[in-house]
Amino acid sequence: LLLFAPTVQSDDGLAIAASANDNEATGRAPLVHRLPLSFDPKARFTSAENLRLPYTPASALPHRPSFERPEGSFAVRAFGSVVHRFLQFVSGSLADGATPEALLADLPSWEPRLRAALCNEGLASATSQREAPRVLVALRNALVDPIGRWILSGRHSAASEHSIASIDSSVLRADRTFVAGGAPFSDGDDYIWIVDFKTTEQGSRLPERFEQEELLKYREQLERYAS
Repeated sequence: LLLFAPTVQSDDGLAIAASANDNEATGRAPLVHRLPLSFDPKARFTSAENLRLPYTPASALPHRPSFERPEGSFAVRAFGSVVHRFLQFVSGSLADGATPEALLADLPSWEPRLRAALCNEGLASATSQREAPRVLVALRNALVDPIGRWILSGRHSAASEHSIASIDSSVLRADRTFVAGGAPFSDGDDYIWIVDFKTTEQGSRLPERFEQEELLKYREQLERYAS
């Protein structure tokens, strides 16, 4: 590897800067600097590699989920996150004494907050404006449906976004848990309910087929929570 450093001498023997004009520099040979033969340009990279910290691969960490969670597009996940967040707010409001009817009447005024929440999830302003009414529909459906209202209402040992530590040290987060009877609206405290909210739309599927497919899709996840 050769490094060339051109220099030019003036009449008085002083070095002239490299910006001297071409006429003065004509015929002057450059100085040549030779690197030692032992120079290895790869040595610094080899040294850095030897000093690399021993990071554990993410796949080897003990807290990875033991089930595969179906994933949608970025917009679908953002929509679901905002619905979950406001369902948690609804359940907290009901536990504090608000009535479902009062919340239903107040829902339209939430749209600006929903748009802001969607933007905070990373969606564009136009997309957030389009998705906010859909979030309102999801919240309204949950409050209008009798079972949805029963799940969200204040119940014994109820908690939202509750962390569950499993025997293998992994941590799972359940959307809604509470103690009740073995069926909706039944009295008792001999069952722990673990509820996971989903925002999948039925579309053109028949109700029976939709239910069957969703149960199959999420059974492993919920069984993992139960264990």
